[in-house]
Amino acid sequence: MNERKEELAKLKTILKQAIESEQRRTASVGTETLETGDTPVAERRTEDVPRVFIDTGHVLINRQVLDFLPLEVIDRYLTDHVIGRWGDCESEMSVLNEDCYYDGGPIVSEVSVTEDDSLHIITDTNRYSTVITMKKVPLKG
Repeated sequence: MNERKEELAKLKTILKQAIESEQRRTASVGTETLETGDTPVAERRTEDVPRVFIDTGHVLINRQVLDFLPLEVIDRYLTDHVIGRWGDCESEMSVLNEDCYYDGGPIVSEVSVTEDDSLHIITDTNRYSTVITMKKVPLKG
């Protein structure tokens, strides 16, 4: 039990460091000025700057996820969720996530981790908590 608490504390530390790193990177590459001689001629946003930045609140990770994926992988997917990369979500879900980010509502990421399993990351409407769980992909046919 203490080992799991230590793993969760480590994940929390890794996530905090990733968020701080992403904030520093975003601040340093957010806008670049292109110059000809001494005169700035254009500004452009770099493409990899996050569109959003989600407050996850408390992060709750299902035991099945902890047993199935290493903490580093969970951290990577959670960091993607935080900065608006919602994995394998259909385009409709991505549009809905953007609307929910600005207007309120739950934000959902989905990542296929095997042919039969997907990881779901869901941040609630109030941004009090984020749940990470596994879901079996239904059989087609």
